[in-house]
Amino acid sequence: MRSVIYRVAAGITGLLLATVVPASAAGTTGGTAAGTPGWRVIKIFSQAESSGTGLVATSASDAWSIWWNAAATGPAAFVERYNGRGWQQVPVPDSLINDILDTLSLAASTASNVWDFWGSVPDGTGAIRWNGHTWRSVPLPGYAIRTSPDPAGDPNAQAVIFGSNDVWVFSVGPATEFTPDHFAARFNGRKWIKVPLPATPVWISALASNDIWGLGPAAGGRHPEVLMHFNGTRWTTTPPVPAVKLPPADIGYVNDLAATGPRDAWLQQGVILPSGDIGAPLYLLHWNGTRWATVKFGVRVSQVDDTAQDGHGGLWLIDQGPAPARHWYIDHLSAGRWTRYAVPAVPGLTLQDLSGITLMTGTRSMLVTGDLSKGHGNYGLVLKFGP
Repeated sequence: MRSVIYRVAAGITGLLLATVVPASAAGTTGGTAAGTPGWRVIKIFSQAESSGTGLVATSASDAWSIWWNAAATGPAAFVERYNGRGWQQVPVPDSLINDILDTLSLAASTASNVWDFWGSVPDGTGAIRWNGHTWRSVPLPGYAIRTSPDPAGDPNAQAVIFGSNDVWVFSVGPATEFTPDHFAARFNGRKWIKVPLPATPVWISALASNDIWGLGPAAGGRHPEVLMHFNGTRWTTTPPVPAVKLPPADIGYVNDLAATGPRDAWLQQGVILPSGDIGAPLYLLHWNGTRWATVKFGVRVSQVDDTAQDGHGGLWLIDQGPAPARHWYIDHLSAGRWTRYAVPAVPGLTLQDLSGITLMTGTRSMLVTGDLSKGHGNYGLVLKFGP
């Protein structure tokens, strides 16, 4: 059995069972605290498609999202900001619209420190920053955003930001899986610094400047997947992710890193079938600071598309239920208890997908983006959980 990193799941050994709370017809269950609003629609953007890479929230009153324009006229992409009461479009100069369209990673620390890292094969790579008043281009070193090892050679980047003087950019180069060429670009407010890493940063999840997690293969190791952690001073690694036992023709992979604390991180274990199709994820993997454990899914899923911390040690997932219906759900794992939420229906519109989920920093509220349709029209969807 071979094991590879692939963007869809994760794995380990040990056994840790979780209980399930059955979903109610309304989509909320006993896992919701009294007086706390459940998932609800807070915005529908007309003639828009979710970018899938542009969603970040720095507080209860500051969230940002990027959308592709599905209309026949107007700029190709636009930026929206949520102030806790409603959404407002943030103007982007015509000269920077393509940068927004090519967004690879959107990151922010405050409403006046928002960075968009962009890249595409025809346009190259770069970054622009919102300073509270306007967008401006930011010079990047050539090594900050690299081309992927896939045949298309597309640029890739994941960024995390903790202030104007603490910006990290992680990117995977074409040879990093096989050579010790693992590094990140870090901006200290004056200059960019090339920081060596223990492994390739395929997945990144960060909670604070002294609590950054990464997942990826380490060159030359027996175990290709390595979980690494930055404590504010140095990077260290955990014991190797245990290999999953599969039929010889199947390929196992781990992905979707989500950190929930300085000693807690989650992955999912998936499988690629002999046909080349992606099978249903097998289980979650949990690192508790001491050992790895497997956590069975307490709900039936055919695919998990994204995960995020809930702000108090738990985990949110956006996923699809079992085939053939493959309905979209938002599932919550907290203290070993699973709760399944149905996606609120929008009369007259059909849900196409859910594309991203994020915690509103400093709260227990969550945001989810997705796409709706009606005939040939496309609509952007924003859902919110909590006050």
